[in-house]
Amino acid sequence: LCTQFKDSVKKVVDTIYNQKPFPDKNVTPELNYCVRESKNRNIVAGYGAGEKAGFFVPDAKISRAEATKVILETARQQQSTIKFANEPLTNKPWFYNYVLTAQREKLYPLGRFLELDTFDPAKFKNWLDAEMAKSGSAFMQWISGETTRADFAIMAARLIDKSDCLLNDQDKE
Repeated sequence: LCTQFKDSVKKVVDTIYNQKPFPDKNVTPELNYCVRESKNRNIVAGYGAGEKAGFFVPDAKISRAEATKVILETARQQQSTIKFANEPLTNKPWFYNYVLTAQREKLYPLGRFLELDTFDPAKFKNWLDAEMAKSGSAFMQWISGETTRADFAIMAARLIDKSDCLLNDQDKE
């Protein structure tokens, strides 16, 4: 656990992290190495723009887009079988490929948007592109808005179900 790293592991984490640390000074000491290791593994990142650019901002609420990234990057660290979308991000938000991936993998809770639940990946991509072009898009407000702990838990559980070796055991060994 990141809260119980040995000193030798902390040195390695610090060596990587200190190359480009978060400028925040208010990270809870007992979670310091969790934040550092998550940054080193690209699971979390600092804000990309604004007055908090580059900061982690530990007390900030998390958006659905950020939650989607955290879940999918964690899956990537676990070498899951998820195939990540890799569309060019020119004129697209940073979370574009994460949303495409999460929709294809059916990680989002049901009943939020019919298109999210029922469209095949190609049709969803076209719909998402159209939504991004709309001023005041309900979907873009939703994905950029804060998520609930319940929705986050649903997404995490759906990811676990995808890679649960006991649930997906074919040879029953």
